[in-house]
Amino acid sequence: MPLPILNVKSKHVERLHHGHPWVFSNELVQVPTDLAPGSLVQAVVEKAGSLGVGFYHPHNLVALRLLRLPAESQPGPRLSPDFFIARFRNAQGYREQAGLDTRACRLVFGESDELPGLILDRYGDYAVLELLSAGMDRHREEIAQAMKAVWPDLRGALLRHDSSLRRLEGLPEGPEEDLYGQTPVEIELSMEGLAWGLTLRGAQKTGFFLDQRENRLHVRGLSRGLRVLDLFSNQGGFALQAALGGAREVTGIDASAQAIAAATRNAARNAAALGGSKVEFAERDVFKFLEEAAARREKWDLIIVDPPAFAKTKKTAVSALHGYERLQGLAIRVLNHGGFLATGSCSMHVEEDRFFTAVSRAARAQQKRLVWMRRGEQGADHPVLAGMPETRYLKWGVFRVLPGM
Repeated sequence: MPLPILNVKSKHVERLHHGHPWVFSNELVQVPTDLAPGSLVQAVVEKAGSLGVGFYHPHNLVALRLLRLPAESQPGPRLSPDFFIARFRNAQGYREQAGLDTRACRLVFGESDELPGLILDRYGDYAVLELLSAGMDRHREEIAQAMKAVWPDLRGALLRHDSSLRRLEGLPEGPEEDLYGQTPVEIELSMEGLAWGLTLRGAQKTGFFLDQRENRLHVRGLSRGLRVLDLFSNQGGFALQAALGGAREVTGIDASAQAIAAATRNAARNAAALGGSKVEFAERDVFKFLEEAAARREKWDLIIVDPPAFAKTKKTAVSALHGYERLQGLAIRVLNHGGFLATGSCSMHVEEDRFFTAVSRAARAQQKRLVWMRRGEQGADHPVLAGMPETRYLKWGVFRVLPGM
C-alpha cells in the first residue's frame, strides 16, 4: 500500500531544501492523529513535489523526521535491513576516510548520518545505542540485522533508554537492555594512548565522552609541568591525558561515586605510562569543592571544566547560562595568574556566543582578562549537518587567564 501523504506548508520549504531534516507540527497543513508514532509517511509540498519519506509523530513538536529517501524507493510501511546496511556502510566509510579509530568511535550520529534519532557508539567488541525517535525504536530488529551484517565482529550491542529525548517521543525510559549478545558491565580498551576500563552499563551517555577526543589531546600537549584540576572528571578522560602529557600533579573531581571509582582504576591501570605524575580523584560536588578551595587559597595552573548539559530545553537556557557563569567564576578564582582555563558546554540549547559571553563576564567579575588559545568543538565522528545548527552542540574554548587592566 502507498505511504500516507503529509502536506507541508510551502513557506517552510527553503529551510528543508537547505538541509534541515525536521518538519515541525505547525509547518504541516494538517496533523493527522490516526497514525501511530514512528509511522513512515511521504512528505509533499504543493507545486514543489515530494520531499521524500520520513518518520511521523502526531504528538511531538518535531512532527516529521526526513530520511532523505525518495518515496518511490520505499516499497512498504517498514524500512528494510538493507536500508540500514547502506546507511551504516556510508557512515563507516566516512570515518575510515577521515582516519578515525573506528573501534573506539561514534559510528552513527543521528541526523548527520541520515539516520534521525539513532546514536551508535563502538567500544572495541561492543556497541552502545540510543534510539531517540519512535521511528527508530520501531525498527530495532532491522537495525540489529544490519549491524550484524556490517560489523560481524561485534560481540554485543547494548540499548540505553535513559535519554530525556525518548520522553518527548512517548518512548519508555528505564534501564538498558541487550539488543543482541551480552554486553559486560565493564570492558577493556586501548584508546588515545591509554588503556581503559570502560563502564558501559549504568554510565553517563553511552559509556565515554567520545566527542571530546581532539580537545583531550590538546590538553595533553598543554599540561607538561603544570598542576591540573579536572572538574566533572567522569572516568578520567581529561585528567589522565593531562598526566600522560607530563603534568606534575592532577586532581579529578566528580559527584558520581561510580565515575570516581572507574577513574581511579584507570589511573592505576596506566601507572607506568603516567610516569611521575601524581594523580588523585575525589567524589565531591564541584561547586562546593571550588568554594572550599578558594577559601584556603589553593591554586592550579590548568583547570578543565567539562560539565554535563545544564540546559535540557530552550526554556532552561537562561538559568543554565547563570549556572555556567557562576561555575567559570569559581574556577577562575582558583587559577594561578597566567594559568589556563579549558571550558565547554554540551548544551544544544545554549548558543556558542552566549556561552562564551558568560565565560567573559565571569572573568571580568574576577578582574581577569582572557586570551583565546584554542576554539574547539565536537570530534569528527560527530559530524555537523550543514543546515541543521542543532547538530553542532559542543562549544569548547581554551583561554590563558591574565590579570585585568
